[in-house]
Parts: sequence; structure tokens; C-alpha cells
Amino acid sequence: MPRQTSWALGLLAALALGALAVAGLGLVVGPTRPSVPASGTESPGLDRPARSGPPPAPAVGQAPDARPGLALDQGQRAYLWQVEHQGLILSRVGFSRIAEALKRDDLPALLALLSPDFEGEVLGQPRELRFEHKGTRVLRQQDSGQPAVRLDRAGLAQRLLADRRQFRKNPAVKLALMGLAPVDPRDLDGLWQGTCQLRMFGEMTPGRPGEVVLYLRYRLPRPTAELLESSGWLRSCAITQRQIAEAPRFLMREVAAERGISPKRFHDNWTHPEDTQIITGGINLGDFNRDGCLDVLVTDLDANILYQGRPDGTFADVTAQVRLPQIPRLISATFADLDGDGWEDLIFGGLLLRNHEGRDFVPVEAPTLAVRPQDNLVVADYDRDGKLDLYETTVGLTKAATWIKGEGGGQVHNRLWRNLGNWQFADVTESSGASGGNRSTFTAVWLDAEENGWPDLYVINEFGNGALLVNRGDGTFSECAIAEEPGDFGSMGVTAGDIDNDGHLDIYVGNMYSKAGNRIIANLWPGSYPEPILAKLRSFTTGSQLHHNLGGLKFERIGRALQVADVGWAYGPALIDLNNDGWLDIFATCGFISRSRDDPDG
Repeated sequence: MPRQTSWALGLLAALALGALAVAGLGLVVGPTRPSVPASGTESPGLDRPARSGPPPAPAVGQAPDARPGLALDQGQRAYLWQVEHQGLILSRVGFSRIAEALKRDDLPALLALLSPDFEGEVLGQPRELRFEHKGTRVLRQQDSGQPAVRLDRAGLAQRLLADRRQFRKNPAVKLALMGLAPVDPRDLDGLWQGTCQLRMFGEMTPGRPGEVVLYLRYRLPRPTAELLESSGWLRSCAITQRQIAEAPRFLMREVAAERGISPKRFHDNWTHPEDTQIITGGINLGDFNRDGCLDVLVTDLDANILYQGRPDGTFADVTAQVRLPQIPRLISATFADLDGDGWEDLIFGGLLLRNHEGRDFVPVEAPTLAVRPQDNLVVADYDRDGKLDLYETTVGLTKAATWIKGEGGGQVHNRLWRNLGNWQFADVTESSGASGGNRSTFTAVWLDAEENGWPDLYVINEFGNGALLVNRGDGTFSECAIAEEPGDFGSMGVTAGDIDNDGHLDIYVGNMYSKAGNRIIANLWPGSYPEPILAKLRSFTTGSQLHHNLGGLKFERIGRALQVADVGWAYGPALIDLNNDGWLDIFATCGFISRSRDDPDG
């Protein structure tokens, strides 16, 4: 199971602040450009901006800096800090003024922000994607390659307000900063350009929720607080994508308490801010009593509770009845019929509990199975002998020696346990070749990727690309890369399913996404590091990935193209047909730590 990682907090802070502390990533190569002294290289705070822009870039081909381990040239660090400083001001001052004008449907206030020579653009003959199902409608308009339609300041303002007026009363309006940089990086006092997401959401008609999402490209002078508090500062704005969604009702409704599950019994960061935790437990589904209704096992910092599902959709707490142990701070549990008697047993924080015909769980001594309490388990009959086997995944130390190499810190060792029957297990990791390398692995997923009837295994990697372990049918696995270039990073969840109903199982990996991280890495000066290093850095924050199975163990990455990548700091995604239309949907978790209902993360 996932654990709190100091590296994650460190990287998030580094990316958010713009320092990009590459030395902390374990790099052993320096930038390919020499360091150039510059004045004003102090890292600016919110009240102390840098005094100058970046130093002149050396000519391409100059000798690389000979000092290994150098993070970044100090001038470039100051430049990145300055861009993030101006971006913070733009978000807090400039974007908030745009959002307030749109929320109030205030045309004069919106026009006042646009310069007299403002240039606007909207999509010309956009390519449209439409979805309709039982009253739910989604329209996405994207660039088709046709010339954009130019608008003046009044035309663009009216276009934005037309989308806002689809709501019956003041909607919530949020602008999220994505890209930002000076047009000329040598001139911080010149024109700046960037991208952002504008989201408006609320009720379009009584009881009918909806949202409008616009992606914008803009230009403005250097975004200082003084400028953004004045008038006429936005020079241009182009709508590069537009999406409208509405539904006859909210598609999900919180029903835990009315169904018999009390959220108050579990740890909640919103109600216990003094004890904020990243990982508070997990949820496991099974049918322990074989009545055809799914049961829910909740492991939590405060309690471990088994809820029995009932035919009317409610749940009953049977924790005491089934003699479920209470192990403090337990976060790992797995249902699996390990003895083949038709009843789902339970691996509970390293303990083996035999299911006594759905009445209770009885501890079993299994000295040949040594599962670490904090590790995750995924279950399959990999050798097709009729007995369920266990693959145990484990994470590395809190800081890897080098993230560039994609390895976890310390001796990371996933293990494959072969079920020999009669509660006997053998560690066949080495003989089967199923360790997954020195990857820091939160979890894995079994799937028949080769489509030959033998379960294969995809092992994700916290610090880089995962590995597909192809089952050879003789008790061994061979490692297969499903992507040549860096693509996954911060992987903390994985799921598999056939997303396009073509008969091939696809893989969706929950990765780390950061708008700030993408912005900072994009603002590195050309030649800062060798291209292989830059490619790895870019993968750190690009987000979740959908690996489309083409057959023949060939995969293509389509997460960005299908816009399922930027969902936040992802942990445990799922593929499930939520609307029963025969097509798998993605439930993509997002966020890292949320301490307040008023300020969610993600």
C-alpha cells in the first residue's frame, strides 16, 4: 500500500516554488551550458522579486560545465523563481478579477480588463466530439486546423459571457494557471504569454448541474500587482478548446450514512487537521458469506470494519461477529480463496485468516508465507494449477539514490508466492524472474496481455516506467517494456480493461501531474541538460497515462490525446462501466493532501 514519502513532498514543494532542485533528484551530470555570473540571483520571495532577468545564454557548442552535481545555473534558478513569482501574482490578482467579472455577468468590468488594442480569437470550424446518454450531454470543440475567427475586445467578452449565461445564477468560476513565460526570456519587462484553464460550474436549470471548461492562450505585459490592479492589461486571448457538459442530476450522491456506513468512524483530515495523514487506509470488496451481495472491508487508522452487504443495498457492521482483528494503523488487506474451498479468506496485515463458511475468520499458521504487513497483494493463478498465488509489491525508501535511473532507494524486492496448497507457499521470485527489478512498486495488475490464456503482470514504478512481466507458461516471466521513452512517474495506482472494446486489454497508470512542474520544466533554457535527462524530467509531472494495447505486446500512449492525463496527484484509479452503456469509464483519483473542505487539493 502507498506510504507517506518525503521525496514526494520535497518534489511538490520544489515544483510549486519553481526552484527545480535537480540536484535533489540524484543527477550526476551537470548542465551542458556553463554557469554565467549574473547580478540579482537571489531566490525571490513574494515580497522580494528578482532584480534582473536571465544572463545571456552561451553559444551552442561551448564546453559543458565541469562541476558534476550542479543543480542549475544560479541565473536560471532566479529566472524560474521570477516566472513563478509573477504567475502567483497573476493567479491571485489578475485571474481573480476575471473570475469575479464572469461570475457577476459584469460586461463593463470584464471589458475594463482588456486593452484598447485587444486581439481575441475563437476556434474556426472546430472539430466536435459529442456524447449523450440518458439526458447527460457533453460537447467538446477542438482545433481542426482551420483558421481561427478573430474578435475584438467586445466580441471576445461577449463570447465568454455567453458561456457564463448558460447558468441560471452565479456559477463558481475558477482560472487555473498552466503555462507562463516572457515572450523573450532575456526581457522580463517585455510581453509575457501563457495558457490557463477557465472553468465555470453550477446549475444550468433548477436541479440540472453543468460546467463549461475553456482552455485559453493569452498575452499581457509583465504581470505585476500594480499592473493587474489597473485597467486594460490583457492584450490578447484565444479560446483553444471549449467543452460544455450538463446532466439531469448530479451523477453521484453521497449515501454512506443512509446505507449504514458511518464516515465519522474513520480518520478525516478535514476534522483532524492537527493529525493530517496522506494514507489513512483502504477499501476492499468481496463476498465473504457467498450471498451474492458485495461486502466492504474498510481498513483505517482509527478502526478496521467489515460491512456485510444486504439485498436492499444497505450494510451491516459484522466486525465483531466475524472476529475481525483490530490491528493499529493497518492499511493492507486482501480477499482471496487461498485453500480452494469456495470461501474467500483474508490476508490481513500479514495475518492469514481462514473463512469459516462465511461465519467468521480463523487465524491460520502459515510459516512458509512471510508477507510484510504494509505491502500490497494482487492475486491470480499464474501457473494455472487451480490454486491462487500472491504477488507482493513493496515501495522503496523515502528517497531514491537517483530518480533519473528509475530505481527505488534501498533494496526494493517484490515477491511472487506460489500457492502449494494446504496453506503452504513458496517464494519463487528469483526462479520465476518476477521481481520487477529494483522498482518501487505501490501495486501491480494481472492481465492476459499476450492473449494466450496465461496471466501476465504489469508492475508499476514510483520513479519511472513500469514493466510488463510476460508469463511464458513454464513458471517463468520475461520483462517487456511497453514504452521506449520516459512516460510514467510517481506511479501510485494501476488498472486494466478494454477501453475501446477491441478485444485487447489496455493499461491505465495513475501518475503525478503538476501544472507548476510542467511550467517550470518547459521554462528551462535550451540545452540546460542533455535531452535524455530533459525527457526524464518532463515525465515527472506530465500525469497519468493510458497505454493502448495494439496486440502482439505492442502499446501506444494515448493519455494526453484523450485528455485523461492531468487529473492531479493520482493514487488508485479504476476502470468501471459507471453508466451501464457497455463502455468502460475511468474513475481517476486526484489530489494529495486535503486539509479543508474549503481548500481541496487536486
